[in-house]
Formats: sequence, structure tokens, C-alpha cells
Amino acid sequence: MTFIRRIYGIAVIRAPHLKKNLAWKMSKTETVHIYQELRFELEKQGFEIEAAVIDGKLGLFDVFWDVHIQICHFH
Repeated sequence: MTFIRRIYGIAVIRAPHLKKNLAWKMSKTETVHIYQELRFELEKQGFEIEAAVIDGKLGLFDVFWDVHIQICHFH
């Protein structure tokens, strides 16, 4: 999730091989619920998640428990 002037943030799920953003959600705070919603939306579209690049936020490992996880190098 990236924040703009600490006013609001946007979480994005991107398919690098398609060079396309598949789902996104704006929020004033970063919560695990946002990532659960985005994963549900992605799977509803018929996509299968193979890997996730996440920060160390508690709870995200539970959301992506069944895929390969890479910790963001900035975190």
C-alpha cells in the first residue's frame, strides 16, 4: 500500500507478466481486510495467485498462506 501525503493510500494487485493492474482499493489506513478483499476480487475474476510481495505487516502471511511470499526489499 502506498500513501499520498498520509491522507489516503492505495493498495494494488499487479500482474507483472501482463504489465497490468488487476485490482486496487483506496483507504485511509492499511488493514489486512483490504488485502483479503483484493484477493477475493482477483480470484472472482478467475486469476490464480502464484506469489505475493508483501511487507511484514502482521496478518498478511495468513491472507497469502498458500502462495510463495517475497518480503519487500524496502521493508
